Amino acid sequence: MRCHFVSTTLLVLLIVLLGACTTPTASPTRVPAPTTGLVATVVPTTVVTGKLNIICTVADDWCVAMTQAFENQTGSETTFIRLSSGEALEQLRSTQSAPEFDLWHGGPADGYVVAKNEGLLQPYESPSAVRIPDLLKDPEHHWTGAYVGALGFCANTDRLAELGVEVPHTWAELLDPRLKVPLAMAHPATSGTAYTALWTKVILENGDTDKALAYFKQLY
Repeated sequence: MRCHFVSTTLLVLLIVLLGACTTPTASPTRVPAPTTGLVATVVPTTVVTGKLNIICTVADDWCVAMTQAFENQTGSETTFIRLSSGEALEQLRSTQSAPEFDLWHGGPADGYVVAKNEGLLQPYESPSAVRIPDLLKDPEHHWTGAYVGALGFCANTDRLAELGVEVPHTWAELLDPRLKVPLAMAHPATSGTAYTALWTKVILENGDTDKALAYFKQLY
């Protein structure tokens, strides 16, 4: 089965290489009954039949709203598995000979670039993609940007007060030795957000990867 559909600009889903739409080995999340929370709008251009399996790399409530809206408007049974970017890549690699997923949505573009280079994505040009700047989509239509976001430091002010530390505002301030144990970040090998943080530091070091890695070694 091949599932083709178009979403709104903020919900452009990326089509993965398809064989048959089989049941994922991990436990999928069924779309729950409608809620009054986050709402997504999906506009299909063709009838979708069968079951749609999605890898979702955004927050759970976003995944639920998106898949719920698609199922409600198409009648197609829809499930998703929430994975980080690195986990999603590994899942696609391990199932490449017998694909289990129809779509991958969310996460930094880096993962999609890697997936395209490894032949894990099937090109698909959504009519909605014309509204996305060229900088934010693959020229060969293997992936299309769905949203933009900014990274920031998140601090527990109560804990900082206990440590006698001011809220950090710069990378350098994070190196305060009093923060070494309380500070945490996901591993760049599995988290697209953590990888983006690492790459951001590379950019701030004028492309010097060694300096960026030395910083994180000092940080942790």
